[in-house]
Amino acid sequence: MILHLYDLSASSDKQPLELARREFDTLQRWQKSPFVPSLLDSFQDVEGYPGELCFFSLVDPAAPTLNQRIQDTAWDIPARLAFASEAARALAGFHQPDNADQPPLLHRRLTPASVRVRHNNRPLFTDFSLTRLTDTPSISAVTVDFGAMTPYVAPELLTGGLAAATAPSDVYALCATLTTLFVSDDSLAGMVREVLARGCYPQPEQRATLNELAAALDALQGVALPAPDLPAPDYWDEDTVVSFQNSRYKILSRLGSGGIGQTFKVVELDIHSDERFGAYVAKTVRHRGGMAKRPC
Repeated sequence: MILHLYDLSASSDKQPLELARREFDTLQRWQKSPFVPSLLDSFQDVEGYPGELCFFSLVDPAAPTLNQRIQDTAWDIPARLAFASEAARALAGFHQPDNADQPPLLHRRLTPASVRVRHNNRPLFTDFSLTRLTDTPSISAVTVDFGAMTPYVAPELLTGGLAAATAPSDVYALCATLTTLFVSDDSLAGMVREVLARGCYPQPEQRATLNELAAALDALQGVALPAPDLPAPDYWDEDTVVSFQNSRYKILSRLGSGGIGQTFKVVELDIHSDERFGAYVAKTVRHRGGMAKRPC
C-alpha cells in the first residue's frame, strides 16, 4: 500500500484542498486505464482531524521505475524499444482519450522516477501530483521547484511555470525520459535516440507528435517482437503470473526483499483458466531457480 497524506494546515497555497485532491481525482477518473495504479482508499479526512489532515491510498504495484529497471542488463535494446513505443502510445491516450468518461490530461511530471515498467513490458505512469485534467480549472502551486526534474522539463515550463504546459511539453518530458534507456553505443540505440530527439526540440511547435514518434519507433522494430520473457523476480509486480511445479500463481503484492530473495503474496490460478484457489506467501531464492510457498 502507498499512503498519500496531506497536512492542509501547513500549506501556504490558496487552494490547499484542491491541490491535495488533484492526484486522487486524476487516478479516480482514469481507473479503467491499464497505465495508472489502482486506488485502495478514497480521499478522506483523517479521523479526528477534519479539514486539517486528509489522505488516500494506492495499491503498491511494485513495478520498478525506469531508474531501477535500467540496471537490468537482461532488458535488451529491442525490448526497451518496444517499451518506448508503448509509452508514447499510452501518453497519447492520456492526451486524446477514446473513452468520453476519461478527460484529457497533462501529466507535467514525467521523469525516469515516475514512469515504471510492468512485468509485461508495458508502461505504468505514476506521480500525478502536478497533473491537470483539461476539463477542470488550472490549479498551480505558488512555486514549483523542478529540482532533479529539470533535465526532463520542457523549456517553456522552466521559463513560464506549470501554466505554460501543453501536450508538446509532455512529449518533451517523455522523450527526454526515454532517452536514458538508450545511452549505449549499440547502432539500434543510436537510431532510437535520433527518433526521440524529434520530441525534444526547444520550440513546442517543432516537436513530433506522440503518434508520429510511436510510428517511427515501430518502424525500427521491423517485425513484431515475441511476448517478452518473464523478468527476474526483482522486477515482478502486481498481476505477474508465474508458473511453478505444474501450477500457476498470480502476484498480489510484494511483501519484502532481502539478500537471498523476494517475498510475495500470491494466489493460485487454475492451470487452464483464471479461476482462483488458495492464497499463499511465496518466496523466491536467488540462484536456486525455484519458489517456496506456504498458505497465508
